Amino acid sequence: MKQIITLVFVLLLALQTQAQRWFPVGATFTFTMKSGSTLGYLPDQPVLWTVTDSIVKKGKMCRTFSCVPEIKESRAVYAINVYDSNSVVYWYRPHLDSFTVLYDFNKNVGEIWEIFGVKSYKYSTDTIGCTLTASVLAKDTVFINGFPLRRMNIKIDYLSGAMFGGGFSGTVVEYIGHLERPRPDPYYACEAVSESDDFWGLRCFDHPDIGFHDFKIVPYCDYVPSSIDEFNALQDLNISPNPATDFFDIKYQNTNKAAATLIVSNLMGQQVLAQKLNEGNQKINVSNWSAGVYFYQILQEGQVIAKGKLMKG
Repeated sequence: MKQIITLVFVLLLALQTQAQRWFPVGATFTFTMKSGSTLGYLPDQPVLWTVTDSIVKKGKMCRTFSCVPEIKESRAVYAINVYDSNSVVYWYRPHLDSFTVLYDFNKNVGEIWEIFGVKSYKYSTDTIGCTLTASVLAKDTVFINGFPLRRMNIKIDYLSGAMFGGGFSGTVVEYIGHLERPRPDPYYACEAVSESDDFWGLRCFDHPDIGFHDFKIVPYCDYVPSSIDEFNALQDLNISPNPATDFFDIKYQNTNKAAATLIVSNLMGQQVLAQKLNEGNQKINVSNWSAGVYFYQILQEGQVIAKGKLMKG
């Protein structure tokens, strides 16, 4: 009897593990699209990305991960085709008609994987491109809806041909993906692989196997500031240096005199700081924070009146 129970447990565990998968059709992910000229200087917008279909590329059954084109903006509607095998996610590069590794969860801290065939945006005839490396800075396990999921903090650097890296650095969670942006910059290119400002965080996701999860980086998943005035309510706020290694210096002028609170959360939506924001200058000690991306909000009378991204080096 004990052997039967053990066998059933192993089978159930295997089925649960098999059920969790990358980019299943029907999965949805809501990111924040940052305001900017391409969006007409609107307040930050929720942008829905979804896995719409399966498609065969080079003999591999891929899934198409794309933006629901509610915002008519070229960089927003960019799609990628991916497939996964043995804890590795492969990204189809159409200009080369081949795959490169996007994520490799077999790698441990200090190890790297290479991203081949990054396309030049200056030269449309480029069919070779350059090579980047993804380095694993940290790796652990996080539980979401009871599922143990591996989590990596990665840093992108150039290996050959690229001027600089960084365009997809950040935190990646198994079966979920990048916690800041939905895909590499469409111009993930040899000359300028930089930190894209198009997106600043995964708000929530709904995965057929793992379920729904809200990272709480905004009051609710489809939150939009009620006006541009609300979004820009604290023009007299400056946080520097950003990135920082030990301290953030905050210069704040309270325009309406209501008490203000500074809330800082990490990419998993976990609150790491909550304190009263005093008018004038003050320092925030971040020397014991883990390196990576954080999000801040300024609250007055329960309302979010300003928000942004902080980088801890």
